[in-house]
Formats: sequence, structure tokens, C-alpha cells
Amino acid sequence: MTRSTPHALTAPLPVPAAPPPVPAPASEPVPEPAPAPSLLAGARERAPAFGSCMLTGAAAAGLGLACLAVLVLALWSSSPYPDSGPQGALHTAAGVWLLAHGADLVRTDTLTGAASPVGLTPLLLAVLPAWLVHRAGRDAARSGRGGVATVWSGVVAGYLLVAVVAAGYASGGDLRPSWPSGGVWIPALVGPAAAAGIWTAHGRPRPTWPPPGSGRAARFPLLRGDGRGAAWRKHVWSGVLVGWTGALVLVGAGALVVGASLLWHGDAVRASFPGLTDGWSGQFTVLLLALALVPNAAVWAAGYGLGPGLLLGSPVPVGLLTSGYAGPLPPFPLLAAVPGGGAGWASWGVLVVPLAAGAAVAWAAGRLGGGPWWVALRVLEGAVWCGALAGGFAVVSGGALGSGALAHVGPVWWQLALSAMLWTAVVGVLFAARALFRSGARCDSRSSPRP
Repeated sequence: MTRSTPHALTAPLPVPAAPPPVPAPASEPVPEPAPAPSLLAGARERAPAFGSCMLTGAAAAGLGLACLAVLVLALWSSSPYPDSGPQGALHTAAGVWLLAHGADLVRTDTLTGAASPVGLTPLLLAVLPAWLVHRAGRDAARSGRGGVATVWSGVVAGYLLVAVVAAGYASGGDLRPSWPSGGVWIPALVGPAAAAGIWTAHGRPRPTWPPPGSGRAARFPLLRGDGRGAAWRKHVWSGVLVGWTGALVLVGAGALVVGASLLWHGDAVRASFPGLTDGWSGQFTVLLLALALVPNAAVWAAGYGLGPGLLLGSPVPVGLLTSGYAGPLPPFPLLAAVPGGGAGWASWGVLVVPLAAGAAVAWAAGRLGGGPWWVALRVLEGAVWCGALAGGFAVVSGGALGSGALAHVGPVWWQLALSAMLWTAVVGVLFAARALFRSGARCDSRSSPRP
């Protein structure tokens, strides 16, 4: 008989319930990439800053123009012969303001009726627009209105816009601007002055080397970022400083020569004022013009002392070693102090100009240290830079005062540059050799045993 299986053993085992399905994690939304800013959007963001900088540049130009307009109107109102009227005085003020930037003018009210160019820029008068643009760029950069490019372009654009309006207004007067000349010289003054103001606002930082993105520039030794490139830049910069020192001393010695000549020819200088105009207002105007031309006369005196001389209405220059212009000059105070043709005993005093420039170059080269050959090499490099700077001074200090023989008044730039380079090289090497010889003799006397 078979044994029966208990019910508990024969009952089917309970099947465990399936676990509830785990819900899948919800996928997080992938952020969409931000759209790249378009050029139009960037221009909209920079537009307010650019417009503000334009207003700053326009205000600087308007302030300079207003200062000259007030001065010209005051002189016109006190003149005994106010024939042109206030509108003519304002036209003259606009023309003089453009002349202060280096733009040439064309005079139409001549005796012959032919137009006569006026391109001699008073250098002291050019200080006013340069300082105003520098200040505008500095203030706009310090206000944080935009980047360097935005500030510079805005200030320059605003200033040039006022210059275009002033040139258009001055075209209706007797002193009409030359548009090609103004299109070259006015931006050449405004652009660097605004850049210098922005550089001053940022603390005058030194450029980083190598500049960013200068792959091709690294081929030149002067632009490399390694030690060799730094040595090249230091060497070139030392030569520039030596030449700049010589050029400043050259112009300073020329200013001393001008002052001495004015005192020497005091009677002729005083007699030139009544020969030009009557009344105190006209003579005061002549005095202001003479003061504005003093830096020009300093460069001219440097050319006289260096040898090539200067042109004053004659094809033969007036210089220390040339016969020059022997006829009477126009009755102007600075022209009354010009020595006559030939070299008198008092005219040899202008040799202080090349001697002082050469001594300054030798002194600046000696302060940099090094052996005698290095000092001589720096003197020669400084002489080259001094000649280049002297040629630049001759370009900005001369100009036209008419046609024919007066097409150029002042020294010829390449003659002044060549003579300045030769004089400073020879005199500088002699002074440097003398200083090195004296220092070597002093060292030998100190090292020799005493009895």
C-alpha cells in the first residue's frame, strides 16, 4: 500500500510576484548652444560708446576753434581798419585754425590777383590742437566708454568731422584751405595725439613681445620674443634716445642763438613793428605771430649754425658759409634778426649749435656705459637718429609764403639732416674719445704706486 503525500507537500509553491517596473529616469534637456553674436549686435553695443567718444573729439575741436575765433574777433574789433566785417574775421579764424594743424592755405586777395599759397605753420600755435586732442583721448579712455579701438576711432572721427565743417566754412573767405594738404596733415596730427592720450590713460604700458599673432613678425630679429630680440630692441632704443637728446639740444641751442640775435639787432627789431601796421592792436598781432614762430626760428637758426643755412626768398641759402640773400628782407621782427650775408666775427658764435649737439650725443652715449668701441658705436647711431629728427623738424618748420622765390621758406630738410648727422658724429666721437682718454688717465694715475 502506497503512502499518501501530504497536502502541504503536494500543493504548488507560490510564484513570487514580479517586481514593479522601475520607471526610466527622465532624460535631462540638453541646453541649446547660444547663438553667436552677430556683427550687427556687436555694432549696436558699441554704438553708444562710439557716439560718446565722437562727441568728446568734436568738443575738443570746437574748443580750439572757439579759442582762436575769440582771439581773432578781439583783434578785429580793436583794429582801426575793420574792413572785412565779422564774417571775414570768422573765416580768417577758421583758416588759422586749419593752418595750426599743418594744412596749407591759399590766399586770394593778392595785388596781382593770382592765388598765393601760405603753408608756413607756426609751431607754437600747433601745440593747442595737439594738447586738446591728447586730453580728449585721455578723458575718453579713463571714462571706460569702450575699448581702445572704439575710443581712438570715435575721438578721431569726431575731431575730423569738425575739421571738415571748418574747412568748408573757410572756403568762402580770403584764406581758403587746400583740401589735399588738409587731408594729409590734419589726420597726421590728430591720430598720434589721440593715441598718446589713450596710452597715457592706461598708465603708459610697454608693449609685450612678441605681439599676439605675430608669426611672420618673428622672422625679424628686432621683433622676436627671445633674448636676442630683447637685446636688439634695447640697442635700437638706446640709439634713439641718444639721437633724441642731440636733436633737442640742437633746437635749444638754436633758440639761444635766436634770442641773442634779437638782442643784438634790437633797434632793427623795434623798427619793424611800425613798418608793418599802425596802432597797438596791429602791433600786438604782429607780436603774437612772432611769438608763435619762435620754434620755427629755432630750427632755422640750427640750420644756419650747421652750415646749409635757410632759404629766405632767394635760391642761395643764407648761412654761415654762404653769401645768401643780400637784399632787404620784409619788415618782420624775426627777419630783422637775420645776419647779413657772409660770416662776420659775431656770426661765428653760432658754432655753439653743432658743438652743443655733439657734446650732448657723446654725454648720452657715455651714460649707457660699455667699452670705448661701444660708446663710439652708440655715438654714430645717435648721430644718424639726430639727423633724421633734424630733417623732420625742418619739414614741419618750413613752408611756402608765396610763389616763385617764396615757394619755400626755411632750411632744406635733407641738407639739414645730412649736416646734423655729420656734425654730431664727428664732434660726438671727439668728445667721447676725450672723455675716455681722461678717464683712462685718471685710472692709471690712481693705480700707479706713490713714491
